[in-house]
Amino acid sequence: VAAVPSWTGQPVIDTEAGPARIVPCVSSLAVREALAGREDEDETLVILTDRDEADLGEEVLARVWRQRLLRPSGWDALKHQFRVDNLDPALADHRWLVDLLVDVAPARRYPAPPSGFLDLPTAWRTLLRHALRLDTDRPRADDLVRWGQTEWARTALAGPARAHADRIAERLAADAGPLAGHVLRLVAEGRGSELVPFGLVCDVLWASGAAGEAGVVAARARFETPLGARNLAETIARDWAHAASELVRRATEAGDDPAVSGWLARAEHLLAEFGALGFAASSDVLPAAFGQRLESAGRRLSAFLDRPGAERLAGLEEAAVSVQRHLRAGKEPERARILQMAVRLARRLTDPPTTPPADLAQATAAFAEDGAWVDAARDALAEGETVQPLGAAYGRLAALVDGERHQRDRAFAAAFAGWSTVAPTASRP
Repeated sequence: VAAVPSWTGQPVIDTEAGPARIVPCVSSLAVREALAGREDEDETLVILTDRDEADLGEEVLARVWRQRLLRPSGWDALKHQFRVDNLDPALADHRWLVDLLVDVAPARRYPAPPSGFLDLPTAWRTLLRHALRLDTDRPRADDLVRWGQTEWARTALAGPARAHADRIAERLAADAGPLAGHVLRLVAEGRGSELVPFGLVCDVLWASGAAGEAGVVAARARFETPLGARNLAETIARDWAHAASELVRRATEAGDDPAVSGWLARAEHLLAEFGALGFAASSDVLPAAFGQRLESAGRRLSAFLDRPGAERLAGLEEAAVSVQRHLRAGKEPERARILQMAVRLARRLTDPPTTPPADLAQATAAFAEDGAWVDAARDALAEGETVQPLGAAYGRLAALVDGERHQRDRAFAAAFAGWSTVAPTASRP
């Protein structure tokens, strides 16, 4: 075989035709020596040499297959690997894809297309499946970020595919968007483990409303150093943020806590390093964001208690929804439940019962319809909250509820005392 006389693989490889021994020969004398030293007749001897046919001589050519020096073509090799007779003419514009498929071909060759014809889409899908080990034919941004965490990705881009990473990224961008280039670059650099933390950082630094914050602008500039890129486009940052957040959610649902905790800790470390951890509240997954959202809810509850009104109540309800939306709320549902009870009590303050019950029957009905859940909510507030602003607001709200409950209990006791002095009738409260 006409080739560079160099071989770094195993000396004997398995093929469909049996074992083949690969011997690089730098001279015609070395070729003769390889032929003379052949010991195992069951092995195919494959000689790699850069000598021409005139240098090899007729006596050497007489002993080799087809009595000539084989000069393999990438096109012929691709036909052989796919067991086809014809190739899509469109592959002529993608010679890199042809060469790469030949370079990474498995020992047992690729699956043969049923049509007996290799078209460009099939070639591309085969590259994704066999060279990159992606499990989807049209990967999206979150598929690429998930793939980038794997050992398969690192291995794929440590081999022949690395030289074509830019072209592969360009093709992937059709489905996954321009984020594909950053994913492949980081994986090729051995930093695939940073893909999710970087995406979580993007989720904070490119959140809605954050662009005008001076601290966020400075943090974005600092982020360029570990990212290895300048002026990250907002569309790429948002795609990255969404992909990373979704991967954290899926890993959490799957119980992969070690991976998730590592990603979250790294992201918060980076944000602290950039001076932007205080803006973490925009994230639905970072632990710091959960605490910041609880603090915000506490401040809004206190503001409402200072001056109750529809606008401030709407702000409190929005804060409670944001706490409920956070990933941590699934692991600490009681804290989110208590906040929801507090919101209901606050809402009730804007429209409290005004007509006192006239007798024990009305007082009993009022307790069943309203007082019972107020008592349950008040008991929930008694559990408190470790986030100081919210815990303090719970205390103020509980005091207001207690004042009303004391009046209700006294009225109920008086109604009960009056009822108990009257002889029983068929009608009971």
